[in-house]
Amino acid sequence: MLFPAFFRTLIGSEVVVELKSGVKLQGTLQACDDYLNLRMTDVSSAGRDAQPYLQGLQSCFVRYLRTLAS
Repeated sequence: MLFPAFFRTLIGSEVVVELKSGVKLQGTLQACDDYLNLRMTDVSSAGRDAQPYLQGLQSCFVRYLRTLAS
């Protein structure tokens, strides 16, 4: 479980997460579980892909979804 251990060292740091849709969220990492789900606070949409509905976002939960190839 190398990746969750690495992400836990980043708790309290400013991070940028890029979603599958291309939207980038910038915020403070508050928690990370063994499935790489992330909880962030002080979130803002970063970059030119900023969506209007993300402007009022203060905290979010990013769920890691792994798809298996058939």
